[in-house]
Amino acid sequence: MAKQPHFTTIVNELAVLVAELQASLREAVYSVLPDLGGARACGRALGLKRGLGWSLYTVLTVEDPPTILRSMPRRAGWGIVFESLERLGCRPGLVAALRRSVKRFLDRLEDAALDRSMLRAAAAGGLDTTREINAMLKSRRSMRRSAEEVHGLRVQAKIGTFLIGPADRKGFVDLVALLEYESLKRLRPGYPFPIHQRVQAWHPKAKDLKYSAPLKAGGSIPGLVGDLSTTGVASHDLQVGSGDDERTIFFLGERALAWEGVRISFAEHLRKAGTAGHEDDRVNLDLAIYEPTAFGVLETWIHESNRRITEPAAMLFMHYGSSFRLGETRDRVRVPLEAEVKPISAPTFPAGIRASSPHHIELLSRGAETMKSPLEGFVGYRVVVPDPPIGSRIMLEWRM
Repeated sequence: MAKQPHFTTIVNELAVLVAELQASLREAVYSVLPDLGGARACGRALGLKRGLGWSLYTVLTVEDPPTILRSMPRRAGWGIVFESLERLGCRPGLVAALRRSVKRFLDRLEDAALDRSMLRAAAAGGLDTTREINAMLKSRRSMRRSAEEVHGLRVQAKIGTFLIGPADRKGFVDLVALLEYESLKRLRPGYPFPIHQRVQAWHPKAKDLKYSAPLKAGGSIPGLVGDLSTTGVASHDLQVGSGDDERTIFFLGERALAWEGVRISFAEHLRKAGTAGHEDDRVNLDLAIYEPTAFGVLETWIHESNRRITEPAAMLFMHYGSSFRLGETRDRVRVPLEAEVKPISAPTFPAGIRASSPHHIELLSRGAETMKSPLEGFVGYRVVVPDPPIGSRIMLEWRM
């Protein structure tokens, strides 16, 4: 009996086939439809029904292989796509190349020797049925409530936001990172709890990790936005670490035993955090969850001058390492996210965390001002994850 290939081998093989298919699809579609105009507009322009249109748009614009695997049209759907492209005047050579890429991918996907459980694991990141989804959400809610008792700590919402400014002549972009805690409180006195580390950025051409500077100088707590945090929070509830922990800010919570808790806001600026428009530029933004948190929110605002090769995809990983950083993430295990990243036209939050909206809007405005561009000049994306597991990272990833 032939030995089954290792999981990593299968994942890498499928990723190569997905990349080949995606490249052929983009070349064909963009030749007849230079501006996709969103999922619905793209589907309508190609004459596709809504479900097939959404699937094709996902394969076209998302960088995340598991998401693409779950969205991949079947053979009959691809036949409709080929007919649509031919009808719109796509060059025969481009359609033929796409047909070959699709056939290679689907033949491998339907190979009887490919273990089905391994294939499902490769497409991890989502659950199949409403029952599975509801069971997962219920389990996470129960885990969060148990963790509140264990840690004696509670957070209504942890909100991480990144603004990516326009690229300079060499393609470098600045980054503004905002971190907000809504209703962070102690349920009982406890050991100082780490809640923030200075934002880090990584870039292939940089020799070392770079650390951000507070958005505005001043104050005893680096990065703390005092006027958008609970009054007196710096002197009563926060402490800067020393020695190996000098970049870490700890939560004491002396006053936060009160029912309403405290609001804490951080804002930092990192110059030349990455590049845009270079070959294979990838952006990974993440929010680390270390506290029992009812809502984890990750948001990015990208300056409209920066072209997005793919749309941001949302993922959830269990990961061990430094918190709230931009860059490569390794040693990670993917878990179901059960939340979608959505384009947003306004920075107002949905129900459940709406009380944070006024302060969030003001923070964003200050970040945009630092980039010397009004907030209207940025395109926003957001993912809201209820009850994210402690030790997880919410991530947005795309190519720019």
